[in-house]
Amino acid sequence: MKPDLQKRELPPREWARAAAAADITAVRREYYFSPPAWLAERLLALLEDERDAPILWLLLNISLTTAPCAAALYAFGVRSHLLGAAYLAGTFALYLQRFLLALHCTEHRRLFKQGGSHLLVCLVHAVRIQARNSSSMKSPGACRRHCM
Repeated sequence: MKPDLQKRELPPREWARAAAAADITAVRREYYFSPPAWLAERLLALLEDERDAPILWLLLNISLTTAPCAAALYAFGVRSHLLGAAYLAGTFALYLQRFLLALHCTEHRRLFKQGGSHLLVCLVHAVRIQARNSSSMKSPGACRRHCM
């Protein structure tokens, strides 16, 4: 019988071991939705290691939700600071921790294979550079310098 980790009915060390063992087999929840099978198959071919698929799905989640919402705010001419603050708060609440984990993991090893994925690599580097508040993105060729 598996111990109930919520009730903490075990001594602290045994509870920590049981929690670590449960985490190893847990379903990864770094992303909210995965792409359709036909798209996932093509995107997995671009990855250096298939175990990094949750990172790619997270980046896809971020790009498919935050960019359209931001575009909608501008397209509909919304001039509300409260709506903008709600957009930022929602984006941070949904993605900040997960994105920082993905940023940390991709700092240690390459996400995409060398070769045909220059556009995706450029997008990832652009997001990473913006997240660091780097001043090197001021010149038009900065993305090309960082991606090559």
